[in-house]
Amino acid sequence: MMVRTPWIHSAALDVPFVLAPPFVLLGLVALFPGVFGPAATFSEWHWLGLVLLIDVAHVYSTIYRTYLDPIARRHYRFELTWLPLLAFVLMVVIHSLSALWFWRCMAYLAVFHFVRQQYGFMRLYQRGEQHLRWKHRLDATVIYAATLAPLLVWHFSYPRAFNWFVPNDMLGVHMPWLAAVILWSYGALLLAYVVSEAMALRGGVRFNLPKNLLLAGTALSWYLGIVHFNGDVTFTLFNVVGHGVPYMALVWAYGRKRGAAEHGAPAVARWFFSLRALPLYLGLLFLLAYVEEGFWDAFVWREHARFFKPFGSLFPAVDDRALLSLLVPLLALPQVTHYIIDAFIWRMRKERDRDGWQALIFGRSAPAE
Repeated sequence: MMVRTPWIHSAALDVPFVLAPPFVLLGLVALFPGVFGPAATFSEWHWLGLVLLIDVAHVYSTIYRTYLDPIARRHYRFELTWLPLLAFVLMVVIHSLSALWFWRCMAYLAVFHFVRQQYGFMRLYQRGEQHLRWKHRLDATVIYAATLAPLLVWHFSYPRAFNWFVPNDMLGVHMPWLAAVILWSYGALLLAYVVSEAMALRGGVRFNLPKNLLLAGTALSWYLGIVHFNGDVTFTLFNVVGHGVPYMALVWAYGRKRGAAEHGAPAVARWFFSLRALPLYLGLLFLLAYVEEGFWDAFVWREHARFFKPFGSLFPAVDDRALLSLLVPLLALPQVTHYIIDAFIWRMRKERDRDGWQALIFGRSAPAE
């Protein structure tokens, strides 16, 4: 039986920043449908708040866990050095062949990253549970279904009123009957999960509040954002906030625990992950996101000139296809590096815990596979 609630950091951090966002977002859509509802027009201010300050900024939070962390830098030297270089070469080749397929590859890589994050959080909140193996497998199946079922519906009720990056970056066909079958199957799986939780409670297993809030929030945000509302603003709202805010919170919680565990760490390192330094933690992410998007807007998009006047006045738009095949992958490299490196630094198996992050989060042992 679980002896305590398995928070990642604490209830004070986990509840508002990891678990509550989907429910808060639903409230915003209900209270302000003209701003956040499915019929709302995606404005520059939506882009600024959701894309720049959350989606792009959360990508750079990885640097606190990797390039700025001497322990991680030492243990992941190969991945941090060579994988971005290999990814850049591959991206240049793909973009040279087809700009559309470049963005399709980016979209599906992002999808994989987003789906795996929800599974990773589920594993974090499963630690300490003493369920039978079939129950652990059911939990994993349900968290995957909560993300993949809406994505499959997207693919079989194509096109939707939104895209991941650019128009037609996701492949799809219009087969509404198959989308309906997927949704009914997904509903049956959710019902099986509810029954399994009721059986566990009846058997004396303590109710795992954060795990169930995570699953409910994931199911809510992915279904509403992709299937139910079918709006550009609502999709971006649930997709970006539900992914970016918890990730930034996870990195901050890890840094804070690392500083507290290592008494010999420099005082500035421990201070950086304190509440007093939170504006600096976020400010650096916002600054890096602003600079990246400034280059994107100047060289490629030219869509948000009012926010990036210094960049627009200094750098011309690029139309040459060969030059774009170098420039676009270079600008996308931080994002792709985040996707790739993230698959290594949060690996769940204990034998792959190179820098000891699981000992920091889980204690002495990792959760069972």
